[in-house]
Amino acid sequence: MTKKIARHSGGDLSTSALKLFVMSQSGEFDLASIPMRGSTSWKNESAHDLSEVPKMILEALFKLHDRGWDFSYGGSMSFSVRQHDMVLLDQYKQPVIPALSWRFKFGKPEIKEIKIIKELGAEKIVGPIENRFIIVKLMWVLNQCPSLKNRVYKVMTTGDWIGGKLTDTDSLSTSDGLSNGLLDQKTKTLAKTLLNKVGINYIWFPSVIQSGEFVDNITGQGNDPAWRVIRGILEGWEIYSPLGDNHGAAVGCGLYDESSIIVSAGTSGTVNRICEPTMALAGKSLSFEYYQKKLSLIMMHHCGSWYDYDFKKSWCTSMDHPEMNKLALSSCNQKNIIITQENDRVYYPSDFAQLPLGNKIASVQQSIALILSSHVGDMVIEVINGQPIKKIILTGGICRSKYFQQCFKKFIHRDVNDEIRLFISALDGPIAFEATARGALINAAIGDDTFSNLKEAATTLCPVELI
Repeated sequence: MTKKIARHSGGDLSTSALKLFVMSQSGEFDLASIPMRGSTSWKNESAHDLSEVPKMILEALFKLHDRGWDFSYGGSMSFSVRQHDMVLLDQYKQPVIPALSWRFKFGKPEIKEIKIIKELGAEKIVGPIENRFIIVKLMWVLNQCPSLKNRVYKVMTTGDWIGGKLTDTDSLSTSDGLSNGLLDQKTKTLAKTLLNKVGINYIWFPSVIQSGEFVDNITGQGNDPAWRVIRGILEGWEIYSPLGDNHGAAVGCGLYDESSIIVSAGTSGTVNRICEPTMALAGKSLSFEYYQKKLSLIMMHHCGSWYDYDFKKSWCTSMDHPEMNKLALSSCNQKNIIITQENDRVYYPSDFAQLPLGNKIASVQQSIALILSSHVGDMVIEVINGQPIKKIILTGGICRSKYFQQCFKKFIHRDVNDEIRLFISALDGPIAFEATARGALINAAIGDDTFSNLKEAATTLCPVELI
C-alpha cells in the first residue's frame, strides 16, 4: 500500500457522527466517519458523554492509518463542532456533568433565565439571545444545582475542549463564543460585566482566541490516559482555533464573497450569506461570526431529520438514499402534493397516505425545496443595501437528489430571481457533501499559510459545477 502523508486534517463532531477529513501535500483527500456514541441526558436534557470523544477520534485515526495515511510528519488540524455544546470542567479538568447539547428544550423564551438576560439589556452587548446559547444553559444549570458553583473550574465549548485535551492549552474560539452570548459583539472579548450580573463567574472561561488562529502544538505528553495515544500519533501537529458548525459548513462549501448564498438541505436546512459586520440586517436571520465578516443564517428545522424519520423509519426502511432519489425522479411527472410546516411541526394533507411511494418521496423533496427557496427569498433582502445575489451553492444530503435540484431551481427562478445561477459541488464520492469537516480542514490550512486567504482555499478545495 502506498503511504500517504497527512498534511491537514479537519474534524466534525455532529449529532450523527464524528468525521475526520484528511488531505495530503499533493491534494489527496480521505474521510473517516464514526457513528456518534455517548448520547445521554442530564436533568432530562439532551447531553453527551465526553468520554466517548477520544475513542471515536482514535477509531477514525486507525481507519485512516489502515488506508495508508501517515500522521507522523506533522501538519495542521482544526475542529468544527455542534455550535452550542457546553462543557463544564472541575479543577482536575474532568467533566462536572455531561456536555449539554444544542438540543436544549427547557430554554424556552418565557423562562426566567432569558428574561433576566434581556432585562439587563444584554442583546445590545452580546446580540440576540436564543434558548440553546451557553449563557442561558449555564444559568439554568446553576439554578438547578447551586452547589456546582463550587465545583466549576472551566467552561468551554466541545470544540475548544478537544483542542485543550490535545495541547493542554485551554481557549475559547470567537466563532463559538460570539454565538453563545459570551462575547461582546463589537470587541470580541468576554462580556465580563454581563456574565457577573447573571451569576456567571467570567474567570471560568479561558482566553479568547480568534477562530483560525494558532492555539498550540500537540505533544505526546499529557495527564489524561484517554488522550495519550492520540497525542502520540499526532505529536508535532498544530491546532488552530475551531469554527462553529454553521461557520465551518459555509467555509467548506466555498463561501467567500458577499454575492453568494449557501443552501444546505441536511439534518437542518440552512440558508447562509455573509456581509460586513457594520451592515444592517432586516431581522429574519441569526448572526454568527465568519472570521472578520458576519454570517447570517435562516434555518428550516427538521429538514433532513423529518425526511429520514418518515421515510427511512416508516415507508422505505430497506432503501438507501440513492434509490429513494431515483424513485422520486421517476415519479416526478405524476401528481405530487405540498406538505406544510408550522411551528416546527409537519402537517400531511389527507390524500398523502394514498400516494405511491415514489410520489411520497417526490412530494417531500418538493416541499423542502419550496420552504428553502422561500428562506432564500428572505435572505436576499436580509442584508439592507447588500450586494445583489448572483450565485447559490447547494449542499447537504437531500441536494444530491436530481429531482430536488430541479424543484429548487424552478422555485428560485420563479419566486426569487431568474438570473441567479445555481451550483453544486463538483467533487466526487462521499467527500463532496462533507462541508463541515472540510471547512475545519480549510481553517487549519489557512492558519498555517498553505493558502493565503479564504478565496484561494475555496477555489482550490471546493470546486463547484453549474446545475
